[in-house]
Amino acid sequence: MFKPFSDLSIEEFKRYNGYKRTSARRNDPLPSFQSGITPDAFDWRENKGVSPVKNQALCGSSYAFGAVAAIESQYLVKKGQELDLSEEDVLQCTYHAPEYGNNQGCVDGETEAILRYVRDHGIASERTDPYNPDADFPNCKKDEPVVANLSQAIQANNVDEAVLLRDIVYHVGPVAVVIDASKLVGYESGIISGTQGQWRVNRAALLVGYGEENGVKYWALKNSWGETWGEDGFFRIERGSNVMGITEEIDIAIL
Repeated sequence: MFKPFSDLSIEEFKRYNGYKRTSARRNDPLPSFQSGITPDAFDWRENKGVSPVKNQALCGSSYAFGAVAAIESQYLVKKGQELDLSEEDVLQCTYHAPEYGNNQGCVDGETEAILRYVRDHGIASERTDPYNPDADFPNCKKDEPVVANLSQAIQANNVDEAVLLRDIVYHVGPVAVVIDASKLVGYESGIISGTQGQWRVNRAALLVGYGEENGVKYWALKNSWGETWGEDGFFRIERGSNVMGITEEIDIAIL
């Protein structure tokens, strides 16, 4: 089992995550969804709502991967379309762009800014603009064909974890979240636990489902360190006590 960054200090490890809030957070009106019974367990991986795991490599671009994964999931959930969208496109086009978070390429950036960019301009395919973690991001290729769009980019903060976050995941689909990634160092499998406290969010991931194992309720999340990491590219955290700061910010892509 691949355990990246096990030989790095926590401070060194943080460089390979890539999320940093530089603008004021918003609490937008949440998307409306049909009320009804929300099941006790649900996983979009089992319901054709999650695209394949990708690998950001040694680049602090999780903010882009989390946002793009949310868009890909919405196309699967709402349209049954499997798209492979370009992180490179949105990394280039939000790089040092003041209207889109002044994102810093492979250093860090804002997930919500990526979603707003796609809402305003659309996004190209991975085939058209493939990911290159070693590249600089000086040029936005505005002539590339757009293959996906959003109608809304919704942000919410300090969401009620007990009920509302579960309802959003089930009724709306996978959503991007930001977390404190320190507990992912050396992670192989299982449910990461923690206590209420001060978390320093520094990574974006995709929340894809929830469940319970041996009496422990959990969230299931998609990471972007490849399929050999963790549980086939995914990880689980304990649900109900804001482990890793999961309720601090959620970013929702709406087609």
